[in-house]
Amino acid sequence: MSNPYEPPESNFSDTSAGGSKGPLGIGQTSLVSQVTVVAILMIVHGVMIILMGGFLAFFGLAGGNEFEKSFEKQMEVQKEIARKQRKNNPNQNAPDANVLGPGFAKGMTAGFAIMGGLVIASGLLSIVAGILNLRFKGRGLGITSLVAGFGASLTCYCAPTSIALGIYGLVVYLNSDVARAFAAVKEGHTPAEVKDAARGIVA
Repeated sequence: MSNPYEPPESNFSDTSAGGSKGPLGIGQTSLVSQVTVVAILMIVHGVMIILMGGFLAFFGLAGGNEFEKSFEKQMEVQKEIARKQRKNNPNQNAPDANVLGPGFAKGMTAGFAIMGGLVIASGLLSIVAGILNLRFKGRGLGITSLVAGFGASLTCYCAPTSIALGIYGLVVYLNSDVARAFAAVKEGHTPAEVKDAARGIVA
């Protein structure tokens, strides 16, 4: 005979490590619901940094010649100023206009082109990872993309969003319940089942 005062059987079990756990071992107060938010932000952020990377690459490749000509012209002006200073004041040390070297402009434009290519690659990685993460796939790729996004902060324009998204995303993706959610999808469960599990809904 059953005890009428006994609490009803629950689909959740208490664990000493994580408290109440629901279906698939995912806690009701987990960060699983934030995965979709992070994934969408990764896609949007990827588009933003691709635009920035494209600008840098274009400047390095297409605008490089004009920059080099302008730089060389400025260097000639500085040389002429230094020559006049030495002529008018022989005892005064004039600044050396050759201190940067003839290859400085070429190296600088090449650096912009390379940086642009790396930023574009980071943006593409962020978009691909975001699309996969929307379906709770590619958690490792998502983490890699978030870490790589910190490199995009070197472009300054992307620094605030890269750092904020990186910290927020890593907090979510390194959560144990989120790891279980990705593992559950890998084992054959659907993203909808995983989200239901995070809300404590049993199919």
